[in-house]
Amino acid sequence: MLDVRRTSQRAQLSLIEARPRQAQNIARLCVATAGGWLLEDQAVEEPSTGPG
Repeated sequence: MLDVRRTSQRAQLSLIEARPRQAQNIARLCVATAGGWLLEDQAVEEPSTGPG
């Protein structure tokens, strides 16, 4: 019974450790494939080309 409890605790710990890595990997993938993201108030406006 002790072995089962240890195995279960190791599995839970592995899951806890894996979740932040997964989030970091997803963020890196988004940046690599979409060039990152900006919040609406951080968006860079393109310069106007019309008469000024």
